[in-house]
Amino acid sequence: MSHPPLPQPRFGAPCFPCAVAPGAVGPDSVRLWLRSDVPGPHRLEVWPLDGEGPRHSVSWHFAADADADGTGTLLYPSDFPGEPPLSPLRRHGFRITREQDGVLVGEGRFETLPARPEDTPASFTFGLLSCHQPFADSGEARPLSVAMLEATRNTLAAHDARFLLMGGDQVYVDEPSSLSLFSPAYFRDVAPAGRTRLLDCSAEEVRRLYQLRYRQFRDVPGWRALQAEYASWPMLDDHEVVNNWGAEPEHSDPEWQRLHHGARAAYHDYQSSRVLGRGGPPASFDFSFDYGNTGFYAMDLRSQRRGGEHPRVYSPEQLARLSSWLDTHRDSRVVFLMLSVPMVYVPSWASAVISLLRSHRGDARDRWTHPWNLPDRDRLLALLLAHQRCCPGQRVVLLSGDVHLGCAFAIDWLGDGAGSLYQFTSSAVTHVTRGFSAWAAGYLPRAELLLKLEDGPAARLVRLDGVGGADRNPYNALNVGVVEVNDRGTHSTVRFKLMGQDARHPDQPVTVFDSGEL
Repeated sequence: MSHPPLPQPRFGAPCFPCAVAPGAVGPDSVRLWLRSDVPGPHRLEVWPLDGEGPRHSVSWHFAADADADGTGTLLYPSDFPGEPPLSPLRRHGFRITREQDGVLVGEGRFETLPARPEDTPASFTFGLLSCHQPFADSGEARPLSVAMLEATRNTLAAHDARFLLMGGDQVYVDEPSSLSLFSPAYFRDVAPAGRTRLLDCSAEEVRRLYQLRYRQFRDVPGWRALQAEYASWPMLDDHEVVNNWGAEPEHSDPEWQRLHHGARAAYHDYQSSRVLGRGGPPASFDFSFDYGNTGFYAMDLRSQRRGGEHPRVYSPEQLARLSSWLDTHRDSRVVFLMLSVPMVYVPSWASAVISLLRSHRGDARDRWTHPWNLPDRDRLLALLLAHQRCCPGQRVVLLSGDVHLGCAFAIDWLGDGAGSLYQFTSSAVTHVTRGFSAWAAGYLPRAELLLKLEDGPAARLVRLDGVGGADRNPYNALNVGVVEVNDRGTHSTVRFKLMGQDARHPDQPVTVFDSGEL
């Protein structure tokens, strides 16, 4: 499916008064995010796209919270007493307009979830992407990145994707370098009065600056269209705060904590509110949902992260929530765990070597294999191993982004009888990577063959072979992932495809890796 060409965007003062995005959906409901720069009466229309059905129209007074930059959410039909529930497993269109002047705030579509496990389709797919940074230092959007957004839309349409998971770094506050909020030259152009650097700002000022950043990154037509076309569940990663957020000990200092609070508030305004709803940002952004007999849990690896003397990647409370969730999902056919930073990527020796390079020290500290992070890594893996021992027929899959490459691994437990778990990574969708980082992304995932838990079993890491000639694993170019779940009667299988760009027609996708059914 080809879409009409979209205008070429440029980084700058955004023309972004209005936008919409469907967020979390249920069997009979949808949470819709919107930005509207004029408060007052608004009208929502919702209608089925497949087959006959009524067109529902409701009016309400929209007024964003004072500091939310014109953003807000609504839950249909719960926020409108008397409105009937939506039908499960059905595609719907929606439109939001301002009643006083007829201005279109936005329109899009979404599909509701199955109502019961037994209603799960025999086969369904969803999209996986991360790392949206399409701008060059000049401020121009890279043509290859703009084309990749169209290739992504074509990919999801061709594979009949039901929804979209966004694994982090949907905005970069610190790239491109010439337009970074940490660049003194650029900061002077946007600084609040009396501030000479970002770390001098109050949390409220950081929130406003980061809200501007969201508008600048969202003001890319292909990105706006993609988010309007699919129900989406986003997760926070480092660049929504700053590169390698939480991995550096100084991030615990008061000035960095002010920045953190402002960044998380802006993230909630523009991303997590479409999943978690109105109100201030929670202590942790982790969330879960079920697609019929398949479960999804997304961990927040940033909000409580810290490095140094008492390091951690996630809080004990979050791990306890995950443990309880796994207990309640023992009968699920497949469980997906979204981790913004992939568990399997840089081997332990490479993490130690890279940490000696001052320019890449934070990158090493950000990996699960850094000594600071190994205890949390092993606790999480031990929890997953215990779960797999109880549920040997269940597929357990880790979904990740962050590292600017696509790859697929099996983690085979040795001598334990627990079988395997899988890790699928898709990154980056628009961020072109060069230099040392590009080399590391292409080479290091090939390097480690054995993973050893402290006081626990070992696991063999296996890069998955592709089928049908689509065997580029890892893949070091722009990509989007498609995950397929298939019911095989007594069990379900999973399949992972990485889609890149056709060399001659970069807005058209090509399959660069296909795992086949696992």
